[in-house]
Amino acid sequence: MTAKLFASAVTHPTTTEITASYDGWQDALQCASQCCSRDELVAIIDSARRHQIAATGDIIAACSGRSALLTAWELSDARSDSGVETLVRLRLRKLKLRFSIQHQIGRWRVDFLIGNCLVVEIDGFAYHSDVEAFARDREKDRYLQERGYTVLRFTYWDVMHHWRSCEEQILGFVRANRHRSQPRQ
Repeated sequence: MTAKLFASAVTHPTTTEITASYDGWQDALQCASQCCSRDELVAIIDSARRHQIAATGDIIAACSGRSALLTAWELSDARSDSGVETLVRLRLRKLKLRFSIQHQIGRWRVDFLIGNCLVVEIDGFAYHSDVEAFARDREKDRYLQERGYTVLRFTYWDVMHHWRSCEEQILGFVRANRHRSQPRQ
């Protein structure tokens, strides 16, 4: 049975015959390689790796022969918890900052640790929208601040629509050397 296409649907010449209401991951990845930026492709591959959509070898094989996908694969890292974290990782890398991702500090894992004590947290709405998550984030911030860490929190909206402002805030802390002092453990 062929799925019905809506007038606003976008098809690609490489798309196989439509036989289901969704694409398989290989077709979706191939279509994404024609529409998405390099950083978006990295985020897609990161998510596929993180959520184990397919075996690593299968993802590599799907990227084979497609330079945009191979480049994205080489830049991918399964440790990002979300696509927006992947975008931040790639953007921090462009700034040539020394950072680690998913860094453990005491009982808390932080999204990014820049230098020795600048923590950057990326708060997507799905995981930070309820009362418990809000309270847990404040507890985490207090724990980190008591030990000398500076915490900067950015939302999905900040990263996607106001990255320049986020970048300026991060670089402001880095330039003031507030990322280098040694926190207490």
